[in-house]
Amino acid sequence: VGLLFFFSIFWGFFPLFNAIFAFPLDRPMLKKERSSGMYHLSSYYVARMVGDLPMELVLPTIFVTITYWMGGLKPSLVTFVLTLLIMLFNVLVSQGIGLALGAILMDVKQATTLASVTMGAVFSK
Repeated sequence: VGLLFFFSIFWGFFPLFNAIFAFPLDRPMLKKERSSGMYHLSSYYVARMVGDLPMELVLPTIFVTITYWMGGLKPSLVTFVLTLLIMLFNVLVSQGIGLALGAILMDVKQATTLASVTMGAVFSK
C-alpha cells in the first residue's frame, strides 16, 4: 500500500509542478503571439499538453514498470497494466491542473501554493 501511495504522490506532484513552472516562462512569447492574433489560449494549452505527452507518458511507464516488479506487488499482468493506466491517468490530470493553475494565476509562488493545497485535498480521502 505504501508503494502505491508513493506512486500516486510522486507522479501527482512531479508533472503538476513541471507544468506550473513552464507556463509563466512562456508568458512573454505567448502575449506577443496572442496580441498579433496568431492563436487562442486554448490552442496553446492543447499544443502544450500534446507536446509534453511523450515524455509525460514514457518516464512514468519506465518508473512503474521497474518499481512495480521490484516492489513485489501482485505478480499479475492484468493488475500491473491497470496500475500503469491509473498512474498515466494521474500524470495527465496533474499536468492539466498544473497548466490551468499556471495560466490562471501567472505567478509561480501563488500557483505552487494553490497546487499544494489542491493536491493535498485530492489525496486527503
